[in-house]
Amino acid sequence: MDAAGILPNRPPDSHTMHDGLSAYRKQPVTDSLGNAHHGRELENAKERTHQPWAEELRNLLYEMHDATEAARQAGANVVDSALRERLRER
Repeated sequence: MDAAGILPNRPPDSHTMHDGLSAYRKQPVTDSLGNAHHGRELENAKERTHQPWAEELRNLLYEMHDATEAARQAGANVVDSALRERLRER
């Protein structure tokens, strides 16, 4: 990463969203994974394990995303508390 000039001279308080490549985790920044990456990982787990939990969790992740987008479109800063609680329970 350093030799390739990826993330050069980033301040220590930087935040980087990435695809899970382990080299990013060695950088002096706060990191997070995007939902697209989580979705791909869960799809891979479903294909490898043939267990229903992976697809169920992937579907829930995207339902949470859709609920967040719907709230934003409606001008809200948060997802309705009752819906949020139902999603958390699942």
